[in-house]
Amino acid sequence: MSDKKINWLIGVIVLLLIIFLVWPMIFGKKETAPALSLEEAITLAGDWVETSSPTYLFDGSNLSLVNAEEAECLNPPCYKIEFSFESAMAGYGDRSDAMVDQVITSHNIVVFIEGGDVVEVVIDDVYTELERQEEYIFENSGLDENNEEVALLTNNRDVNIAQTAGVVSFSPSEYTSVKVFFSNSLNDPEASDCQKVYPVYRQVKNIPAIGRASMGELLSGPTAEEKTFGYFTNINPGVSINDLKIENGVAYIDFSGELLANVGGSCRTMAIEAQIKETLKQFSTVSEVIISVNGEIEGILQP
Repeated sequence: MSDKKINWLIGVIVLLLIIFLVWPMIFGKKETAPALSLEEAITLAGDWVETSSPTYLFDGSNLSLVNAEEAECLNPPCYKIEFSFESAMAGYGDRSDAMVDQVITSHNIVVFIEGGDVVEVVIDDVYTELERQEEYIFENSGLDENNEEVALLTNNRDVNIAQTAGVVSFSPSEYTSVKVFFSNSLNDPEASDCQKVYPVYRQVKNIPAIGRASMGELLSGPTAEEKTFGYFTNINPGVSINDLKIENGVAYIDFSGELLANVGGSCRTMAIEAQIKETLKQFSTVSEVIISVNGEIEGILQP
């Protein structure tokens, strides 16, 4: 075989090797992350508020889900999640160096999620805690002091973006929000973690016996709307509270016998225990929960 044919053959082999190595990188099947569900978006939004919102971190409490819905966007899935919460002082953001009124202030916070990320957060339609970095347009916002038209950089969402806002005072609410914990078939479809429970938010009377009120909400089970998000309870219907007291950080709660009726299997008993304990341990005065039924503690909710 001539040198020319040998060189040609080597060239073809090298080309085939390059194609073999590069082709999967360019045209291979790309793995994509599973689409974020509405329930997952609610959890993501709630976690963002509780860990990253300057206003909520400063003095916020009683975070409560108001509405959750899909939203149109360029990179679906997208969601608009709305919460309410209360601040102990008026104003927005970190007010450590500001003179503000010490008055309970109600807020509405909207979290926009796109493609699995929190992209924009707005409080009371006037204060932006997280500003979207794309899809911006210029809009005429009026005249400046020289009667010249001013252009405001904003985005295409129907919200009023502002970096500062006035102080607004509200009367203390007659109600407050509490967390109630249920299992969720969407978050854990295989029931792989029996003790994993998820919070929903309920409005209850702002009274001293708020622990009992929250347990009442737990025993009432998930609402019809919550069920559409996959929430369900492991607690039997008809269960009532005989007694609830908190002493030295320990909550002692005694239930009627219905709590144990036809309850079989370690997974369900662990789930019931988790629902009760997590609902009570949301309060700073409770670090431990002891469950009893008709006064009996020994062997209760044991697999």
